[in-house]
Order: sequence, then C-alpha cells, then structure tokens
Amino acid sequence: MLKSPKHVHKFRQSFLNDMWKCPEYGRRKHAGLIDEQNNSDFVRGNSVHNSIEAFGLEWLHEDTQMPLATVLELGQRCFDEESADPATKWRNKPEVVLEQVNQRLTVWYEKVLPLLQRPSSVEEKFKILAYEDDVRQIFMTGTADWIEGEAGDPHARIIDWKNPSAKPRDEWMYRRSNLQSIVYTWATGIDRFMLCHLTNGDEPHWIEMGRNAREHQALIDMVVGLAVTLEANLPALPQQWDSWFCAEQWCPAWSDCRGKYITEDIKDLGQPILTISEKEEVSI
Repeated sequence: MLKSPKHVHKFRQSFLNDMWKCPEYGRRKHAGLIDEQNNSDFVRGNSVHNSIEAFGLEWLHEDTQMPLATVLELGQRCFDEESADPATKWRNKPEVVLEQVNQRLTVWYEKVLPLLQRPSSVEEKFKILAYEDDVRQIFMTGTADWIEGEAGDPHARIIDWKNPSAKPRDEWMYRRSNLQSIVYTWATGIDRFMLCHLTNGDEPHWIEMGRNAREHQALIDMVVGLAVTLEANLPALPQQWDSWFCAEQWCPAWSDCRGKYITEDIKDLGQPILTISEKEEVSI
C-alpha cells in the first residue's frame, strides 16, 4: 500500500497550455500571483460559448432545439453579464463585439448545427488520477464542451468551441502537439477530437485530430516532469520571449516581468536603427 504522498497536484488542461505559452507565466498563474483582467476577447468568447452550452443542454435533456432567435437572445444576455465589469479592457468597441457574438452564433446555428448529433454530454467535468507514486499524486482536470457518443464507439467525438479573431495557421502544429486534444481523449476514452473555430468569417473552421495510447503515455511523462519542477519550489522559471503571448496586450504579467525593462511599443522592438537604400553610399 502506498504511503500518503508528499505532494498532491491538480493540473487543469488550461494550465498545461499556460506552461506551453510561457513557463514563468504558468508558474505565476498556478501560484495565484496573477490577476486576470476581463477583456473584450473573453466577453466575446464566453458569450458565444455559454449560449451554445445552453442550447446543448436543452437538446441533451429535453430533445428539443431552441430557434436561432432564442440563441441570439441568450447571446445578448450573456454579453450584458460578461461586459458588466467596469474594468473590462475593450480591444474593440462594445457594439462591435456584440455584433461579432451575433455573427458567430448565427454561423454556428446555420453551418455547424446541421453537422452535429444530439450530444451525450455538454460541459462534462472530469478529475482523474493520472499518476501516483510514494512521493506524489497527479490529478488531471478539465471540462469537455461537447461530446457525441461514448467510448468504444468509432463515431464518437469530442468537440471544443473556439472563438479566435482569425482562423488558425500552422494546422500541422495543432495535429502534432495540441495538448487539449491529448488530455481530453485520454480522460474520456474517445479517440476523435475536433476544434471548431468560429471567427469573423462566414464559415466555421474545423481541425480534426485522432489520438492514441502512445500520445497518452507521453502526456503522463510530461506532467510528471512538470510536477517535479514545481516541487522544487523555484522562485522563477524560464521566460518564453519567442511567443506571440509575450506582449503587454496579451500577458497580464508583462508589467512585472519583461515589461519592467521595456518602455517602447512591443511592435517597435528590433526595428532597424538605420535604413539604408541601395543607392546610398555610407562611409564609416
């Protein structure tokens, strides 16, 4: 019988993504050292997501599909709730964000819904023991947006709704390394995982990924290494400068991290000091 472990870790799937974006940001957020500020991207994403969730729950439990007008009313209500925080940072005007919410919900209803089956679960939470030894226990947690079918059914699939400003680039990177798909297929026993991106365009963008036991073994190896790192209680981890996330616009830790030393606009960093045309002769 194993002794009580010295360390008990609870890793949410989103935390793994935080560490992927920047280890130091992930460490600070995991330790509760970062206060996330509400912004217009969160308002848009949560309004769309919560409206689809409400639709899915009614379909699941009542076997009825609410009309588009009701879905848009839900979107308006969710938008009002999500934007009520006076400290919300608006990257777009509120009326523009609300228009995006309506547009994306309409695309979902008209272009995505006809491709869906009645869900077997909506917003399914999980907390599963992923690893245990004499020193540590590691639990993985998360919430699956939409599941159709059950483990063992070859047609079963997990769907996650995304609300970026544009469709993703580098799909090969998603297929090779997307952590969410690996965690959720491991947790549910369903091998098919699909990202549905709802953007400002008129068409949804899908990425389907299949995962297997080898990838799940690699996941466990990765989270054990992460647990060992956190157990060392280091005061800092490496900063990921080579990332879109390392900018004041995106990282809430910017002003207390790299931003302490940089006063210029991040877009101006690294620009040439001298611009020399081919026709100019320069003497040094």
